[in-house]
Amino acid sequence: ELIRSLQQSMSLASARGDAEEFINSASLALRQTLGARWQIAPEQITVDDIDARLQGNERDDIRQIFALVDEANYSGGDMKAADFERWTQVVHRQGAGEAA
Repeated sequence: ELIRSLQQSMSLASARGDAEEFINSASLALRQTLGARWQIAPEQITVDDIDARLQGNERDDIRQIFALVDEANYSGGDMKAADFERWTQVVHRQGAGEAA
């Protein structure tokens, strides 16, 4: 399954310290999970959707992951081990961690 594959990519990227691959995989996993939950195409999810459908820290964390995608793609990112763990937890809290 796609989400499981993305989780594996996140884990491998974290072990290598590859911020770009990690954050891209995390973002794609979130898009897949939220798209299924909201019944919209994952690639059509926008920041406006996130703002309208999520609240508080959940909204802020997911917005930050999506912002980090651009940053990682342009700068290569500079994530520490704690960052990888934090963003992995955000993805898991959305249900992407329990996908079968």
